[in-house]
Amino acid sequence: MSPEQLTPLIAELGGIKLALYVTSALVVISVVFAAVRTYFAARHHLDREIDDLFKQEAEILFEKNQLDELISRCRTLLGERPNHAYARWHLGRSLLLQERWALALEELMVLRRKFPDWAANIDPLTKEARSRLAGGDHAVV
Repeated sequence: MSPEQLTPLIAELGGIKLALYVTSALVVISVVFAAVRTYFAARHHLDREIDDLFKQEAEILFEKNQLDELISRCRTLLGERPNHAYARWHLGRSLLLQERWALALEELMVLRRKFPDWAANIDPLTKEARSRLAGGDHAVV
């Protein structure tokens, strides 16, 4: 083949090479995007499962009146995830049942501040804790 005949062939091969690079880059980007998306979906699912497991375990401990164990688990979880609503809820309720009014009130107030939509559940308990701190003689809710 003459050099004049090779020039169009080399130009065509250069175009094919560029198309392969672009296609490879798109495939790599797609794979990375899919991996990141899968990671976040799996993490969300795992977090939800762990939360459900904690709620079940907390209810069992609460029903068995194993309040010290429940308080310990709630504090551990809150150390890792300070905005975990159910851990703070169970901690506040357990402290109320142990008649640790000031600590219970503190936890319930933090819960109410962070989760205002829980107010209907929290307000009666905070009222009870305040009443007990003031020396009132009301029954525990």
